Amino acid sequence: MGRAVQSKTNRSRGATKRDYPQRFTEVASTVVRRGRAEAGEELHGKRRSLSALFERAVLLEQANDCYALDSDFGCVAAGEGFPNSKEAATRALAIDEKLAEAHTSLGLVKRDYDWDWPGAEQEFKRAIELNPNYPTAHQWYAVYLSALGRHQEAIAEIKRALELDPLSLLVNSVTARVLYFARQYDEAIEQSRKTIEMDRRFTATYQHLGSSYAQKGMYAQAVATFQELNKVAPDNINGLAFLACAYALAGKTDEAQKILAQLKEVSARRNVSPYHVAMIYAGLGDKEPGPASRAKSIESCLPFLP
Repeated sequence: MGRAVQSKTNRSRGATKRDYPQRFTEVASTVVRRGRAEAGEELHGKRRSLSALFERAVLLEQANDCYALDSDFGCVAAGEGFPNSKEAATRALAIDEKLAEAHTSLGLVKRDYDWDWPGAEQEFKRAIELNPNYPTAHQWYAVYLSALGRHQEAIAEIKRALELDPLSLLVNSVTARVLYFARQYDEAIEQSRKTIEMDRRFTATYQHLGSSYAQKGMYAQAVATFQELNKVAPDNINGLAFLACAYALAGKTDEAQKILAQLKEVSARRNVSPYHVAMIYAGLGDKEPGPASRAKSIESCLPFLP
């Protein structure tokens, strides 16, 4: 259902003609819509095909943000996904500087990979200036503001994104995320539940829900949430890491250690974020997992880092 909803409704409410410039071919627009619809599903297996989809669109002169999303959700290493996204966005802007989509993608890279905070804000603001009705620009700008502790501004931006695209799973999920970082845990829980009701397969929302429970000291509910996440998406590496952390916080250290060992074994075959490994150590009370692990966490440049 998530893919169908995203494909039908993404950026349809209040969108201007700048969403898809007239000279772009119908094929390019179709490819981009398909890619962004699939980007609304957090199932790891779906992610691998997205970069190819958006690369086709770039060759057809369309902006892309899939590489950055691959890195954001830990499906590829940050050093692989973000540089590709930056190159694609730069190529798109060379064709047309007035592409709000490309400015948004570039802002995402500058925020999460380059850590160029002023540059990221400039890109997000430029995107919104070019197309005030582009929900993705408001969405990622909200996450940017949230990371800087500008929570009231962040909430205003994500509410605007939600007004523009109320049926977007990603926008609804990010709304819960923004509320979580604003320490509005009850509101984050309510928003997360609402999003899960829209599509229980959208796994990112479980992370916000379980984390909100954990912050309220409701560890049993946090564990149950992440257990449900792993039933929905058993191959989701992030979900396993969050479950291990919840186990640790709930005092179930044996269960946490088992998952930690499992993730270390899986890392030989798949990308496992060092951040999530460090998160488990922190839940176990070991806030110093070692200089190498800390360095890898920083190097991964994930948007979860404060």
